[in-house]
Amino acid sequence: MLQFLLQQVTFISDAINWQQALIQFEYSDIYHSFEYVYLEAQRLDGAPKLLVINMPTGMIGLVMIFKKIPNEPRFFDATSVYGYNGILTTSKLTTTDFNKGIEEIKNSLKQRGCVSFFNRESNFTARRLPEAKETGKVLGVDLEQTPEDYEKSLAEGHRQEIKALRKLNYKVIQSSDTEVTESFFEVYKQTMLRRSATPNYFFSVHYFSTILKIKSSNPILRVVYDEGKMIAGAIFITQGNHMYYMFSGSILNITPYPAIKLIIDEVIRENLQTGKKLLLLGGGLGGKEDGLYKFKYGFGKIVLPFHTTQWILLPDVYQRLSAPITKEGEFFPKYRLI
Repeated sequence: MLQFLLQQVTFISDAINWQQALIQFEYSDIYHSFEYVYLEAQRLDGAPKLLVINMPTGMIGLVMIFKKIPNEPRFFDATSVYGYNGILTTSKLTTTDFNKGIEEIKNSLKQRGCVSFFNRESNFTARRLPEAKETGKVLGVDLEQTPEDYEKSLAEGHRQEIKALRKLNYKVIQSSDTEVTESFFEVYKQTMLRRSATPNYFFSVHYFSTILKIKSSNPILRVVYDEGKMIAGAIFITQGNHMYYMFSGSILNITPYPAIKLIIDEVIRENLQTGKKLLLLGGGLGGKEDGLYKFKYGFGKIVLPFHTTQWILLPDVYQRLSAPITKEGEFFPKYRLI
């Protein structure tokens, strides 16, 4: 088993040591896996890193992507993957050692020239970073409930439209064939364009194909066709006793009702009382309680907080880089608006 020096931060960037480190933690999922972090690093033009520190009572792990800052060869910044990048810990780690370990990680990043770090927290890891703040809500569906209770919890509009789609003989198909994945990519892209989504919500067909090959996360792609044309699709993954609704898209004005509702409903019904606890649907675009949020709320009334963490590790450099930005807003780090 991979060994770590006491109270010294180790930076891991290769798949073998990464996997050996992950198995030592109490919990990890797709958002901590080397395959997914490497994929995200390619998308963001960065370098995948797993930071591990061994404290007297246990270990801490933190996944991030190092990104170069244009025209600043001495400095870089770091961000989490798209998704829920919770901090990793071992079960016997004390609060004192946890806090000391986080400070050691910060100091190590400072020494390397890391200006800032942005992290999206997880609701499934045992701890959050000390500075984490609630910045939105995410929604879930209770998979331990009975089919009868689930039926009652469905929004009336969802229930009626799902029944109507079934009467029209629309079928949900599971596939990860190249042609199906390519069609899903087009459907997803059209959906994001329709929602005026920001660039960080757009992904390549290679991105989706790679996720469907991360077998440890049990990925599935479910789709619906109308006369040979894909009209809706969604990617789900399963991690232990919970599931993630990762990506979805649909074409409007083909069916009388949104076919994506049929996909979500079928996946929920298949996984009720099977030993899984929760299907995490996510929230609205940018964490807002928008139409997408209300759509998801119609399936499950479990509302969970969504936390993010912002570290400014080199304040003087951060202020210098951000000085040209006069626009006010919540974007972090501010200097990335240039």
